[in-house]
Amino acid sequence: MDLIASDDEDYPVEDPKWGKVYTIGSDNYEKGNVLIDRIGINTDSDSIAIFDAFNKDDKNQPLGQKLFLSDIIMSMFKQLGRNPTDLKLVHVDTVVNAESKDVFNAIYASLGKDRKTDVLTFRRSATDAEKTNFNKITNTPFGLAVDRANQEFSTGKTAQLYTLGPNAKDPTNLDFDILLG
Repeated sequence: MDLIASDDEDYPVEDPKWGKVYTIGSDNYEKGNVLIDRIGINTDSDSIAIFDAFNKDDKNQPLGQKLFLSDIIMSMFKQLGRNPTDLKLVHVDTVVNAESKDVFNAIYASLGKDRKTDVLTFRRSATDAEKTNFNKITNTPFGLAVDRANQEFSTGKTAQLYTLGPNAKDPTNLDFDILLG
């Protein structure tokens, strides 16, 4: 996989918080090369930001050639000289995935919280309702992708803390952070 620096004006080549931003495309569409992911890597903070992820749309790839989000983020991290065990945080900027949004919205509603203003945290070590919500988040596509990356790349880590909160640019959307440990 080749890394291509983004040239989209909405996603500059360098993001002040998330580092260099890369665009990953696939030729496996009838209409030619189409965006699959847009990923930021900050090697100073050992973090990855996912700005766009459309891996499920890359349906025509034969098994073994499909570009999974987990493989992409960890391959990029390694290509930039980092060891998979160094990864500390995965940030999902503006969650648009319907499955994830449904789970997150249901959690906000069940807790009586406002998704436009409230930041929620869920710890692996929690009990009761917090642990139940932690487990629900773990089973969302991004939770599963990070878990898969940890397993396949032998990071020795698991998700320890999830944070859900309003997106800084558009509070009607949510951001999602996964802290590893």
